[in-house]
Amino acid sequence: MTIWWYTLGSTFLISLIALVGILSLYLSADRVREWLLPMVGFAAGALLGNVFLHLLPELVERKGSFDPVSSLLVLLGIVVFFLMEQGIRHWQAEHTDRGDHMEHLAHLRPRPLDLEQGAGSLLTARPYAAVSLGSDLLHNFIDGLVVGGAFLFSIPLGISTALVVALHEVPQELGDYAILVHAGLDRMRALFYNFVTALTAVAGGVVALLIGAARETFPLYLIPFTAGTFIYLAVGSLIPELHSHGEKHRTFRGVVGMLAGIGVMVVMHFAAHSAGH
Repeated sequence: MTIWWYTLGSTFLISLIALVGILSLYLSADRVREWLLPMVGFAAGALLGNVFLHLLPELVERKGSFDPVSSLLVLLGIVVFFLMEQGIRHWQAEHTDRGDHMEHLAHLRPRPLDLEQGAGSLLTARPYAAVSLGSDLLHNFIDGLVVGGAFLFSIPLGISTALVVALHEVPQELGDYAILVHAGLDRMRALFYNFVTALTAVAGGVVALLIGAARETFPLYLIPFTAGTFIYLAVGSLIPELHSHGEKHRTFRGVVGMLAGIGVMVVMHFAAHSAGH
């Protein structure tokens, strides 16, 4: 039951991050942009740190080696998330006449971050609002699956994985919120729908635990796949954002954020081992 409480609690807390858009009610868009890039860097560093300091070492310790099956699952995770991201981009572009603008919003680049007040409901919003919510349902469900699988492996691994998923979700959910507002939803409706779709992370965590109860080897396959998805998210989605800004001080802040994210994973690694894990 301990694993259930940890999984349900962490996935619910991750779901609450969907309400990060409430900051736009009190902060200017410029202020949000200032903090976005260091946050992206921090998430990228934490993702990579979790892969190489927690996920893969735990896998090798449990299996005794890093076999070809694990290698293929890491590669599969990279390919699957690449294809999923490309599919979502094309789907969004087909449902809006502002595909370029939507692509930038999905990438969380500061220049087009549009937090202007919408005034409509989901029925009157542009079609890509529903598309964005649909992709969020899948994305958040996978997040929950990943967190649940990590807790099946060990509680320390579950905690570190839940943390990096949460860090990645902050800029992701802010971008999703901006998309909904730009599509025509008023801010409170955008917050509500964003939170409802985020709750699928809890469902993903439950599914992972149920599968793990039926098949004890499930985490041995999910963990390397998760490592691949984290590598892609960091290297393919987040780190390129640190290259997309001309101002040196912005890039520097992003790099500092990335090093800080790695540092947090290093501290958690040594803390777990000193505790006897």
